[in-house]
Amino acid sequence: MITKNLPHGYTNQTQLTPRGILKRYVGPGAMSRWHTEMSLLPIISEYLPVPTLLKQKNTGEIITKRIYGLHALDMVDNGLSSEVLKALGKLLKLIQNIPAQKLQGLIPGSGSVLVHGDYGPQNLLLNAKTSEPVAIVDWEWAHLGDIVEDIASVEWTIRMFHTKEVSNIQLFYEAYGDIPPWEMRHKAMMVICQRQLEFARLLGKRKIIQQSQNRLHITSRFLSL
Repeated sequence: MITKNLPHGYTNQTQLTPRGILKRYVGPGAMSRWHTEMSLLPIISEYLPVPTLLKQKNTGEIITKRIYGLHALDMVDNGLSSEVLKALGKLLKLIQNIPAQKLQGLIPGSGSVLVHGDYGPQNLLLNAKTSEPVAIVDWEWAHLGDIVEDIASVEWTIRMFHTKEVSNIQLFYEAYGDIPPWEMRHKAMMVICQRQLEFARLLGKRKIIQQSQNRLHITSRFLSL
């Protein structure tokens, strides 16, 4: 079987195969992350553009239909962050409007809304012609939590990795329709960094641990926009 590794994959092994997109979960907590995404996709597909889960037999991996679209990270890199941030704002409202009671006991957490857990341009595909959302991917970190978590994730991702686009963050908040107080957003950003550091320590790779520590330090010095 001919396979092709896909770009923008960091934690797991993601490949394009004749059957579709094969995602194999690796690293700390792989089975828990697999179970979360496998359980969640069929339910949220009623509400959101997400990958279509196909039948699969092997524990620790999923196969989804191939998705055709532009990766939002590439669009940001090509100066199209405004379209990406508007789409993220509108989609986040849809995510948070999914009834949390449908997910209780199915995924981790006990909060009031569905949290993607790694929300941002890194996990969004858009139509090449219309810039409309095609799919929100990588739901393995999903849980029930607080509304500020995914909000902070978008702002943190842009401020950390796409500093030239920081002025466009306001477009995300306008599309979302609200902006939580800075203290709440900053605290949530620090939690993001701390979780990344914890995961890096579980991996046991010194370079990734140092990288995560640096991000935590940088984020601690962020000021309100």
